[in-house]
Amino acid sequence: MSKPKIVKTTGICSGDARLNAHRIKVRDILYWLDVHKHSKEQVAKGLDITVEEIDVALEYYRTHKANIEAEERRADRVVAETEKRHPSKLQQKLEQLRTPTT
Repeated sequence: MSKPKIVKTTGICSGDARLNAHRIKVRDILYWLDVHKHSKEQVAKGLDITVEEIDVALEYYRTHKANIEAEERRADRVVAETEKRHPSKLQQKLEQLRTPTT
C-alpha cells in the first residue's frame, strides 16, 4: 500500500492540504505557479521537491478546488484578524510621517 501523496494533519500547516513528508501546502505551489508565473521546474528547484510532486498537487487542486479555496479564505481571515489585533508599528509610523503637522 502506497502512502498518500497529499495529506492533512491537524497541527501541521494549519491542517491544510500539503505534500506528504513536507510542510509545503498545495496552495503554496499554486501561488508560485499562478501569481509569480514560475515554471514547474523553477518551483520544484526553489522548494526542493520534484516536478512529479507539483503535478500531484495540481491534480489534487483540480479535484478539491472548493476545499483549497476555503483554506485560502480561512487563511485570509486569520491574517486580517491578526493585523487588526496587532497593527503594524511600521505602518503606524509611516502614517504619522505622511500626516502633515500644523
